[in-house]
Amino acid sequence: MRQPLYITLLLCVLLSCTSTPYTEHLQHIETIIESNPDSALAMLQTIDRNSLTNDRDKALYGMLYTEALDKNHEPIPDD
Repeated sequence: MRQPLYITLLLCVLLSCTSTPYTEHLQHIETIIESNPDSALAMLQTIDRNSLTNDRDKALYGMLYTEALDKNHEPIPDD
């Protein structure tokens, strides 16, 4: 009876640690945003926000997009 519970918990842990196709792309943008904010903004604008599937990627995208707009002296839209 306990074995299915352990398997379920293990699967939950493993699945929560996986990254999406955008995770590495967003992390790369994070590394260049200080030195090349115009390139970072251009890269962010190529990402379809609807394709971001997990909350972590959505939050990172939102933070990076706002930061890139600010560094490029672009107006930041209201929600």
